[in-house]
Amino acid sequence: MKTAFKAGLIFEALGIRDESQNSIQSYLCDLFADSEYDSVRSLVRDLEQAHWAAGSFGLIYTQDLEQALSNPHWREAIDSVLEQWEDCTGEPFKVQRLTDALVLALDWESDQLSNLVDSVRYWLVSEYVASLDTSPEKRIFQTEGEASEYISEAISGRVDYLVQHSPYSLSEADVDALIEQESELFRLEEV
Repeated sequence: MKTAFKAGLIFEALGIRDESQNSIQSYLCDLFADSEYDSVRSLVRDLEQAHWAAGSFGLIYTQDLEQALSNPHWREAIDSVLEQWEDCTGEPFKVQRLTDALVLALDWESDQLSNLVDSVRYWLVSEYVASLDTSPEKRIFQTEGEASEYISEAISGRVDYLVQHSPYSLSEADVDALIEQESELFRLEEV
């Protein structure tokens, strides 16, 4: 059984949640961030199938579109998409209505985001506080090495804390047992 994760963890792992993100990309990431998935393929499929005409983006009324168009950051993002469109197709996008450009920009950015998400492999680390923990902390990494390194450092930190705060002197066997016990509280899987 695969562990569910939120799309926002994938966006964080990709490093796309920063100031360089345009307003439409940010809107799409915010829209999908809290959605839970059991595989990256499911997230990619949702991003690929999402389009304005299906109401996927929550901007279904004319007033919603006009409000987005009144934002200068959104207009800059639309201009960027129109340039990308022309670069890819070799011809300018024929705008009959300004809202057409916004719809194209939303659909284009959703497609670009799905391609980006699909281009990378991911490893999910589930970090449990105790063996009966039902809601572990989850982190996603782009490489298995980064994920394994995180787990090693976290286990080391936990064991160091336990050793430093133990009222008793611990033998090497005791420390090894603590390491094994803490190791059981981590789960690593490719998603």
